[in-house]
Amino acid sequence: MFLPRSLKLKRPEDSEGRAAKRSRAGAGAQEAERAQEERAQAQEERAEPQAERAQEAQAERAQAQEAEPEEPVKQRSCQQRWPEPGEPACSVCGRYGEYICQQTDTDVCSLQCKARHLEPASPPASPPG
Repeated sequence: MFLPRSLKLKRPEDSEGRAAKRSRAGAGAQEAERAQEERAQAQEERAEPQAERAQEAQAERAQAQEAEPEEPVKQRSCQQRWPEPGEPACSVCGRYGEYICQQTDTDVCSLQCKARHLEPASPPASPPG
């Protein structure tokens, strides 16, 4: 363990110095304990405002989520906007791919396009006759 220079002791050359050193070491241990207690107290003081800030931030996020109503799922592709460059596009109609089809992991824009995407490829209807 390292001690600050102010606590460093000089060794006297006689045997009485050893007894003095022990008593001095006891004082150094007390000072070290006090310093450790002060550090712990300072950490607690810093932790309390951080915890309060975290709670406030969480409350603000909850209020923001309540304030913003959740948009309903788009039913038809005509309700969806066109994509900006770099945004995902619907694999069926080319509009903004806001949703991902869980079965195929493909971008779709609405429930209508999802249904079209999941329809089995039916053979073309043969003309009667």
